[in-house]
Amino acid sequence: MKRFSLLFRKTSPVILMLASTCLFAQVSKSSQTNNNRMQIIQNNRARLTELYVDVLNNRKFERLHEFISDDYVSGNNKTGVDAFKEPALAVLKAIPDAQWEIQNLVVDESNAFVHWKVVGINTGAFLVFAPSGKNVVAEGMGIFRLSNGKVISSQVMTDRLGFLQQLGVLPEDITTLSADRISPEAVVFIDKFVIPDGSLTEFTNRLDVNRKMISTMPGFIDDYAYERKDEHGNTIVITVAIWKDEQALQRAKTNVQELYKNEGFNPAAMMQRLNIQMDRATYTFRGLN
Repeated sequence: MKRFSLLFRKTSPVILMLASTCLFAQVSKSSQTNNNRMQIIQNNRARLTELYVDVLNNRKFERLHEFISDDYVSGNNKTGVDAFKEPALAVLKAIPDAQWEIQNLVVDESNAFVHWKVVGINTGAFLVFAPSGKNVVAEGMGIFRLSNGKVISSQVMTDRLGFLQQLGVLPEDITTLSADRISPEAVVFIDKFVIPDGSLTEFTNRLDVNRKMISTMPGFIDDYAYERKDEHGNTIVITVAIWKDEQALQRAKTNVQELYKNEGFNPAAMMQRLNIQMDRATYTFRGLN
């Protein structure tokens, strides 16, 4: 018993020292891991802030490759740096003085949530809609995945309804778009245009003129315009004009032709010159039974 006690006294400091060393190593490793994690988070936060506040707001698009991976994938599965830049350019076309203001930014090692506002004046065309000259505040949010300090994918959601309402494209009370306000006698005049890339600007300028023209005519109820790109790079534009009845539509057609004549404008010649294909038809309104 005495020999065992002496042995314990001799070896216990060594054992304690080894145990302490192991414990210190574990604590040190955990602390280092935590420090690395915090450094990555701080770096991701700083880079996303710089992406919006400096690169987008100051139009330094040549720096996008510093923040966006070459393998970036957007929410609609487009790839590359240009896939990130494309929606930003669409905003700037409609709001040339746009400024992004970060409202909330939550970041971890590989993910980020960004809530922003875009503020500015709508002095540029948006799709086929003429500039409204109105101040707009458009909100949006994005969920980003990051790797090595670069964005590799994103899912972006924006308040498109609010944006279109601010532009005046849609009414503030969208219930006024209900089919209940359209009588059974109403007719819908629908045009479909297939427009080559080089002809789009002249076409949309003329479309803006025509839409303003018909909006002042008796029997006009409302109109809409939609566009998309086809697989050949052409722009497909659909225009929809709703008239009180067939008589109102026919009067409008007569008035438009008279205005064209006074202006010296030949729409058929323009379509042929710009190589634009058009399909036109009149529909009656069909509500739900």
